[in-house]
Amino acid sequence: MTKRAEIREKFINAVVALGKPTVTTDEIKEICSKVDIAHPYWFTNDDANRVKRGVYKDSYLWDNRCVEVTRGSRRTEDTIQKIVML
Repeated sequence: MTKRAEIREKFINAVVALGKPTVTTDEIKEICSKVDIAHPYWFTNDDANRVKRGVYKDSYLWDNRCVEVTRGSRRTEDTIQKIVML
């Protein structure tokens, strides 16, 4: 893995560890200081990640996450709640 890929992986892992679908600019700064990396402009400048000013989503993992859906669920709402909680 290249150094750039390692830095991206560190950052994305730290964002996912927060357990939230969105991350704020302040949280990004905090993550960068914890994992000792520079500001991830590749992440904040990507329009696919932007939710609104100062709020970003992790499109790299949240959009590509594999979700296991159980068959035979009695209600669609139960399945949707299980998916959202992953």
